[in-house]
Amino acid sequence: MVSGQWSEYERDDYCDLMFTKKVFSTAVAILTSVVVLQLSLAQGGSSARAAADKAWPAFFSSFRTAVRNKDREALKKMMVRDFFFSGGGDDNQDGDTRDLALKFLDDQQVNGWRQFELTLAKGAVSSPPNPNSGGKKYFSRVAPPAARRTRNLATAPPWIAVFEFRDGRWYCSSFSECCD
Repeated sequence: MVSGQWSEYERDDYCDLMFTKKVFSTAVAILTSVVVLQLSLAQGGSSARAAADKAWPAFFSSFRTAVRNKDREALKKMMVRDFFFSGGGDDNQDGDTRDLALKFLDDQQVNGWRQFELTLAKGAVSSPPNPNSGGKKYFSRVAPPAARRTRNLATAPPWIAVFEFRDGRWYCSSFSECCD
């Protein structure tokens, strides 16, 4: 720099430096915004997961008791309306399959109540959410734990129960012979 003035090269270098700083600070601001957004979304998901995990033990205990006692009224409150079960569907087309599922469990040839008890006795584990018939995904658990790995049907458990955390509470959404 001669007598307070910049040469053309010095001015270009200075402009390049200022441009680089501006681009860098803009990139940092954008990256920070993205990270903050992802963290806030993750915390919302983790708080929902925490609520699901907290509610699970009491639900599962109550559900097992209801199955053991064949308490149809209690079970209906813990089952989704579009409950999936082996051997049936929504015969009367009212969107509620719970009564038909409970009748299915009563069938002596199926021995459904006993199968349900045996399945639940092995416990349940978290499972990746699968879309339901409406395309929604919920936190889910499956019983027995071996049901998470049904790649080989020869070693798959004979019956599988699926549970979903919907609207702030757990429901049983399916009980079926593997692999219907």
